[in-house]
Amino acid sequence: CSSDLAEEEGASDIHIKPKKDRTIIRLRIDGILHVATAPLASGATTDRIVQQIKTKSNMKIEERVHPQDGRFSIDLKDGRQLDLRSATLPTIYGEKVTLRLFNSQRSTFTLEQLGMAGENLTRYLDAINLKDGCAIVTGPTGSGKSTTLYSSIQRVISPELDYASIEDPVEFQIESLEQIDASGHGGQKITFAEALKAIMR
Repeated sequence: CSSDLAEEEGASDIHIKPKKDRTIIRLRIDGILHVATAPLASGATTDRIVQQIKTKSNMKIEERVHPQDGRFSIDLKDGRQLDLRSATLPTIYGEKVTLRLFNSQRSTFTLEQLGMAGENLTRYLDAINLKDGCAIVTGPTGSGKSTTLYSSIQRVISPELDYASIEDPVEFQIESLEQIDASGHGGQKITFAEALKAIMR
């Protein structure tokens, strides 16, 4: 399954799912999984794909009993870079691999572009502009939680105040925001609790 194709289709995830006699590749687009290609025959080809992903993600190749996670980047045909977060899950038919796609060069949308309007927009803006409290954004995978949060930060951020985020992982970089990666990747080994304590000091 081509990452270029997945990115062009606007997919948020690629799922490589082994079955008894075949491997199914699906793309998550707008929160819904779609079969991307004809199923692959289970065997050496599928194993090579999984091993390549694990190698690029700095996972243990020989570890097939426990879940693993990692991340890597690839260059697209148009010269842009695509970041992928990878995760393996052992199943009775082999390792399932999920790839989460992050285009770090993608521009942030405004809340209006995300579909917020009228009373919903007013209430949400009132909430995120409060000096204390929290706004909780929930939803299924690929529904736009991270995009909504990054758009919200861009809406309220100002040079008069200091801003910091603790993320697992950092998906998009915002220059005016101090972003802390609590995922354990990229050499930073800090927990959410440690980062929060340091920020509050």
